[in-house]
Amino acid sequence: MEIRNSHFLITGANRGIGLALAKEAAKRGAHVHAQVRTLNKTLAEELRAVGAASVKIWQADLGHRE
Repeated sequence: MEIRNSHFLITGANRGIGLALAKEAAKRGAHVHAQVRTLNKTLAEELRAVGAASVKIWQADLGHRE
């Protein structure tokens, strides 16, 4: 599977497995769409620094419908 320039939507991207997946996708040159509950002001910079083609941070609590 070609990852470079693919778009990845990763939930829970600011910690644990979600963060590890976001970093790995970034290292491989993907466009990373990172969903987080709590904004982390440095996450986008960190992902760009390791090679993400682009980064978009989406803040949402997926445990609630609103």
